[in-house]
Amino acid sequence: MATTAGILAEIVQAEVWGDPDRIVTSAASIDTAEPQQLAFVANDANLKKLAESRAGTVIVSRSLARNLDREPAERTFLIVGDAQAAFIRLLPEL
Repeated sequence: MATTAGILAEIVQAEVWGDPDRIVTSAASIDTAEPQQLAFVANDANLKKLAESRAGTVIVSRSLARNLDREPAERTFLIVGDAQAAFIRLLPEL
């Protein structure tokens, strides 16, 4: 089922950095995600993988968000307190 980053953000009360209208069709790991997939970054190891990731929408823990470009052209970030918990919460929506 396709949805948008903005709708997913509303569900988990995330702050959206980027395009809230970005289409999200499914979820994947940060390593394997494609442009229409949702992934998450909850630690420094995954934050380093973000540069190589193709994920279009990424949930990021607020504590790591300071390390991100606030206006990324290639992806949308959903900023939350706990990225892993938000990702798990959103899985049934995809």
